[in-house]
Amino acid sequence: MTNSRADNHDRDKLMRWRDDLSQDAGRNFPVHAVFLVSAEDRTAHDVFRSYRSSFETRNAGFRHLTIFGQHGVSSAVRWLLREFGLPDDGFPALALLVGEDGGSVFTLPLPTGDSSPALDPDNDQPWQQALAAVEAAADVDSSFLELSSVAGAAGPTDRGEPLTGMVDRLLGEL
Repeated sequence: MTNSRADNHDRDKLMRWRDDLSQDAGRNFPVHAVFLVSAEDRTAHDVFRSYRSSFETRNAGFRHLTIFGQHGVSSAVRWLLREFGLPDDGFPALALLVGEDGGSVFTLPLPTGDSSPALDPDNDQPWQQALAAVEAAADVDSSFLELSSVAGAAGPTDRGEPLTGMVDRLLGEL
């Protein structure tokens, strides 16, 4: 990993995420959401804030929701794009890791740039459909999350390892 601001910021975030994942959260939340963005994707940052607000309302924290690339496309963003089966230019994107250990992943593209119509609650964007599914599962304390009907979602893809293993591997390779 280089010493760029983006790389340093995302490496610090990865270490915090690993620490949070290794602790018992006390609550089984149905998903781990990973946002992969660039600094210019203001709309995707706003989508992240919508998820954060919803997750906080449901007592889910950082371990269940993180964002990479806020200060530029880092080595971690590029690594995660490949890990989730997305092309190198596949950001902004949202990866939703489901299952007890985050072993299955769904991905969906996020709006690029600064397009406020994508945030209109009546617009029914794929990210809104996915959030509604997460909220429905979380509100009934279900670990079952159905995302295959979300428009534009790819997956599920079985990653073959727990989320903590993936984060440790990423930290070891950067």
